[in-house]
Amino acid sequence: MHTCTAAVAAGDFNGDGKVDLFVEAGSQPDTIPNPTEAICYAIDGGHFTDVTEAMAPELVHPEA
Repeated sequence: MHTCTAAVAAGDFNGDGKVDLFVEAGSQPDTIPNPTEAICYAIDGGHFTDVTEAMAPELVHPEA
């Protein structure tokens, strides 16, 4: 993610007992109320992996 971050939330959203991250970029005036980018990261063997498409496809495809 190469942008300024507006919010970060930590929690176990995939139920594996490990802390995951939800990262939201700030909104730009022409995209309000939708964020410019939001990504779900799951911890995977000591590294965070982008699992947005699998866990929250509406963030990847907001029109669908």
